[in-house]
Amino acid sequence: MKLNSQLFFPLFAFSFFTLLLFFHGRFEGYEKETFFAAHDIVFGGDISPRTAVFGVLLSAPFAIFYEAAHLFGWETLRDFMGPLSVVFYTALIPCVFYYLNELLFSSRVALIQSIFLLLGTMIFPYANIGMEHTVTLALLISFTFLVSNHFKSDGRFVIFSAAALSAAVLIKSYSILFALPAVLYFLTARTFKKNLRAHLISFCILAAAVIAHFSWNYAIFGNLFSGQYRLAWEFQYESLISGMYGFLLSPGKGIFFFNPVLLLAIPGFFQFFKKEKALFALTLGTIFVFALFQSPFKFWSDEIWGPRKLLMIIPLLFLPAGYVWLEFKKVHLPAKIAVFFIVTASFFAQILGTLYRTGKYLFFLREFKLDALPFMQYVPALSQINVHWFFLKAYLYHLIARDIPVFSYKIESWMRDLFPAVRNVVLVGGKTAPKEIFYTPDMWYLSKQMPYVLVSAEYKLLYIMVVILGIFISGKILYDRIKQNAHYNNSSIQ
Repeated sequence: MKLNSQLFFPLFAFSFFTLLLFFHGRFEGYEKETFFAAHDIVFGGDISPRTAVFGVLLSAPFAIFYEAAHLFGWETLRDFMGPLSVVFYTALIPCVFYYLNELLFSSRVALIQSIFLLLGTMIFPYANIGMEHTVTLALLISFTFLVSNHFKSDGRFVIFSAAALSAAVLIKSYSILFALPAVLYFLTARTFKKNLRAHLISFCILAAAVIAHFSWNYAIFGNLFSGQYRLAWEFQYESLISGMYGFLLSPGKGIFFFNPVLLLAIPGFFQFFKKEKALFALTLGTIFVFALFQSPFKFWSDEIWGPRKLLMIIPLLFLPAGYVWLEFKKVHLPAKIAVFFIVTASFFAQILGTLYRTGKYLFFLREFKLDALPFMQYVPALSQINVHWFFLKAYLYHLIARDIPVFSYKIESWMRDLFPAVRNVVLVGGKTAPKEIFYTPDMWYLSKQMPYVLVSAEYKLLYIMVVILGIFISGKILYDRIKQNAHYNNSSIQ
């Protein structure tokens, strides 16, 4: 896989600055524990029980910057360092996705795919949430190297893929599941015997990663198989059918509700099957392995925005949509209009997800004395998307000095009757007007919490201007480079 720096750096800059425009400046997910574990390893201290060895390694440079900012007295910048690590690694995801798409499609389609992955899927809000982004990046790199090997039959790509998968295993141990469809793919590939040495090296790399995972547990926690943190409360097996329903159709967790743009991949899968059967099988196998593994868990990815534990397969789910853009000029007008509304809905859903911390949703439901999970899964009015949309409406009403709307909900939902676990839960409808702390967006420059409330308006305005300028310049460079590539390709054909 040859990285074209002419597009890599402007695409990374565009992604990075776009994420900074909605930057909260605070940790929300368990990445905070990983970051401070890296800090404690470098500077001394106790290590959190929920940390993974490679995640700690990735956070270490930012932990050093964190201390350097403190040394110079830049306290606000110091608070940025940890969350910035999440933004940095998230911004790399569309860059890697670009090269994956360029192997299958044109550079123009690859760029469209990358930008829509960033702005139209849960990748966007998770840059603030700070969960699953590094494992998503590692698995995507691993998959991209496999596709490179598919087209170029170079054993080095197999080794690089195994190294990236090893990194994913050292972040989330169940990432090893990706090895199952990969092994099946290689067993059916004609180049398996030709690259036998590369496959043996890859196996050794993966084995070393598994050993390193167990060794980390033993060295840090004194237990070979697990850390101090227990997932028993979260990974309660209930029903495969219930979980699949939740991932697909639940208004509170359904993947197509939170990522409508994935609907465009459905027609693309048919073209993918026709043109690249082996890669189609590898992609679909990876999706099913992870989805089936997560579906029986009772809470379908817990209380964070959308189906969190499916985040790592969203790039693969979206990949076949490239065939739609490839033939988009031939699509009839009604279909183009439908695509426009799907893309708009996706962008809007991600804006709602990134404007507010997901913790606000949980605290808001507690105003009703509700336990979030049983209700957000089955009652559409209490889905995260609807509640965040209400927050945004309340904020807009506040800006124009109108009375704040009242949030109300009803408990009737035919969906609850499908599953015995919640059928007998007694719910009471209600209504309430939200407090200002709930509906105010959580971008750091709008925050009324410490320490960002102490930052002067001039510095906040300067930040916004620099970020918008960065988006504009990097976007213009991307546009010009793609235009040049298209002109060069047309000249070559002639």
